[in-house]
Amino acid sequence: MSSMQEDIQCAGSDTRPPMLDRTDFESWQQRIRLYCLGKDNGENIMKSIKEGPFQMGTVSDVITGGTEGAV
Repeated sequence: MSSMQEDIQCAGSDTRPPMLDRTDFESWQQRIRLYCLGKDNGENIMKSIKEGPFQMGTVSDVITGGTEGAV
């Protein structure tokens, strides 16, 4: 029975990411990277995985006073 499960995992799928095989993480890690890079926004998906989700922040600009020609 495990042979069939291994065959299914090795075959892969274009619409679903590869299942995690806890006995061989390195192989799965490589397959998930290839799967992500094969998608339309592959680079953005990998960036999101590495950096985590986008977090909205605030930006404070220091306004300089008294300078001529400043916008």
